[in-house]
Amino acid sequence: MNKAMATAKNVGKAYGEHWALKDINLEIMTGEIVGFVGPNGCGKTTLIKILAGLITPTEGTINVPKEGLIPGSAGIGLAMESAPFAAHLSGYKNLELLAYIKNVISTNEIKQAIQIVGLDPGSGKKVGHYSFGMRQRLALAQAIMERPRLLLLDEPTNGLDAQAIIELRDTLKSLAKENGIAIFLASHLLTEVENVCDRVLMVKQGKIKKTFNIKSDNERVPVIVQTTDASDIEKLLIWLKAHGQTYQVIKANEVSIDINMPVPKLVNSLVQANINIEGIIKKAPTLEEEFISLLIKGE
Repeated sequence: MNKAMATAKNVGKAYGEHWALKDINLEIMTGEIVGFVGPNGCGKTTLIKILAGLITPTEGTINVPKEGLIPGSAGIGLAMESAPFAAHLSGYKNLELLAYIKNVISTNEIKQAIQIVGLDPGSGKKVGHYSFGMRQRLALAQAIMERPRLLLLDEPTNGLDAQAIIELRDTLKSLAKENGIAIFLASHLLTEVENVCDRVLMVKQGKIKKTFNIKSDNERVPVIVQTTDASDIEKLLIWLKAHGQTYQVIKANEVSIDINMPVPKLVNSLVQANINIEGIIKKAPTLEEEFISLLIKGE
């Protein structure tokens, strides 16, 4: 059942007279990936530390899982940027030592976590010789190895190449959708946030200014319909008028529609009406466009 895995109510954090965060209200649902974006100094890392229990909020309350999916394990997995590891030990040995603290997972689960992030659990390479990207992967392996209910990630794609970023994206989606883990991540890479998240909180000066819901194929969005020729445009306009759709002809074979039905249903209806469609393009704003409008232009 989809339920709130973590909540923050009226959370604020002050350092002296400066409020790093103010009036933060959010819910992170089971199996949901929520992004947190904003300019440097907007409070992203501060909020992650509050959710992880590393620092105490000045005001407000938080509710996070106390136990993971494995009895006795931590309810929260945390991967911070530049996570510390013992440089003289291998990646596997580092995680083995950390797992020993609670002793709730086996060596097989440690190895599985390392494999999930694309590292070799059998490698004897010392972490001191790891690239920055490899250390980022190891930090994620450490965060997920005890199967937490809530995963907190601070700049998880830093230091990763394009292939590693794609692999991380697939890994996070799998952890959320297949394992029901709630994921909260802070990042400045807007395109990757948009590709992996279900919704994104846009923050400025420590406050959530707007929630950007990532559009799915089943949600209603403005679209441009392209037909194969002029005769299909005529049939399309007749169909639009008959179904009360608002539209604007852009070119000889393009019509902009503010549809009041899901895109798949629109496509199916047009095909049944024998209207030859060349393509349908969504006009929904991107996360980058929303970010520029809200946070840079101040709209």
